[in-house]
Amino acid sequence: MLLSDGIMMTPRRRVAFRIIGPAVAFALPLTQARTQSAPDKPKTRPWRISSTVEVTTLYDNNVYRLPDNKLDDLASPSASSLMSGRYIEMESSGDLVTMLRAATELTGPGIAGRRVTLGPRVEYDAYARNGKRRNLTLSLGIEQAFRHDGRLRLRARMMPGYFAKNYLTDALDRNGDGSIASNERIYAPGTYTEQELSLDYQFRVAKSTKARPFGAALRLGAGYYGRTYDGPFAGRDISGPTVKLSLPVDLTRRLSTEVSYERVQLSATPTRSVLLIDEPQFQRDFNGNGRTSDLSARAFEMIDRSRTESSVDLESRYELTRRVDLRFDFDRRSRTYESTEPYDIANNGRRDWRNEFGLEMDWNMAHGLHVIAAGRTSAQTLNRENDPGAAGEVDDYHRKQFSLGLTRRF
Repeated sequence: MLLSDGIMMTPRRRVAFRIIGPAVAFALPLTQARTQSAPDKPKTRPWRISSTVEVTTLYDNNVYRLPDNKLDDLASPSASSLMSGRYIEMESSGDLVTMLRAATELTGPGIAGRRVTLGPRVEYDAYARNGKRRNLTLSLGIEQAFRHDGRLRLRARMMPGYFAKNYLTDALDRNGDGSIASNERIYAPGTYTEQELSLDYQFRVAKSTKARPFGAALRLGAGYYGRTYDGPFAGRDISGPTVKLSLPVDLTRRLSTEVSYERVQLSATPTRSVLLIDEPQFQRDFNGNGRTSDLSARAFEMIDRSRTESSVDLESRYELTRRVDLRFDFDRRSRTYESTEPYDIANNGRRDWRNEFGLEMDWNMAHGLHVIAAGRTSAQTLNRENDPGAAGEVDDYHRKQFSLGLTRRF
């Protein structure tokens, strides 16, 4: 007997073939089935790194958020302002700011092999005229992806040594008339460090597809905000929890929007501070000269800057062309001050409202190079009849900003 390749089938080979042949014929399909059904090992995604560099020139017409009638005071300060130090190192109400941003993203496998991103970021704002206001911001973000477009994100940010403006720190009644004139006030620079920590989770509510472009997600977040002042302004320190709820929605293939609500509960330690109070308003002798008729009398009373902030933000993005995006945002913020100190004229019963509008155009030129032009206007209104601006507090103001920048992604 011959095999197919011409090998002679001997009696011994014939017996072996009868034993081994059926076993091989039985085992071969099992081996093939096991090979076909064995799942492939998940591929380990390599770590990748990308970077973004931004250079933006911004013009701000009201850097210190001054009232309209005070905008020219910095360019030509009065003799009393120079003596009191009210505007010292506050060189100009308007300024040209060069904003430098550098960010890096490291992306790789995280929990269950899903993507995790680490993103350190450095920001520096260089003011052309108000050199003392130059500041540095450091931040770090960590984001972990989950199923169904889920995303858990942790962010930390710190801005050390930020010069806000000069605040009233004391007053001397040099002429002894019982009232504090503008040249008898003493101001000092208010510089603070700002810290912020937040954690949020986003999950998909409705999936966007080519056939049905509508999609939606829900983002829930909570965090902590703190601001600590240097020098004699410990009473201005504020800190507390934050909560935020956001709803990003894809309306069409080109149009998306996001609605957010944020609430911040900031607490301050009530502290005695120098105030300028009209005595007839309270029928009290604050300066101890035996009468209650002095205006802008020096008082040393308790102040509480605790407040609650609520803001609603609407941001929309429209893809005008394949390379050009338009973005519009509107933010409405309200503050309610919680002071119950009877002589805290700046904060007791105070409420303020701020509206901001912004428009931005993002042009993707080529190879990750973007040109971004933006404009923003904001206005704040207080319900106070007193003049909190005399102590350096933020009063009613209007503000306009225009910027042009380049962004390069590597």
